Amino acid sequence: MVEVNAKTLVDYFITMLKTKSMDKLTKKIHENTVEALQKQVPKRPIQQSTWKACPSCKQGIGVTDKTPNPRAIEYCFHCGQRLGWNLCPECGGDMLHLDNGNYPEYYEEWLECEKCGFVCDV
Repeated sequence: MVEVNAKTLVDYFITMLKTKSMDKLTKKIHENTVEALQKQVPKRPIQQSTWKACPSCKQGIGVTDKTPNPRAIEYCFHCGQRLGWNLCPECGGDMLHLDNGNYPEYYEEWLECEKCGFVCDV
């Protein structure tokens, strides 16, 4: 069986909606499928003053600066958006853990974007 990720399926259904002529019911099914699949593509939470919000519905997701393990929350409680805690804020690439040897000791962990090289603390 071939495994396909949600982003690939979203792109496929959007292309189908743009290029195929279809009846209203089929079009609505395709639109609902795109909407549901888009919720499965991880998005980085939005930093507010001292808390974080869902990037889709902008509602608080129950995480503050003092939450011990915010990454345990994988989906927005309000809209079901999948959250991507380790996505680069610059380009959306994957953030990978770095060896702390080259960075200040007062930070416990650092992340570097695999795609653009952006570096930040966790």
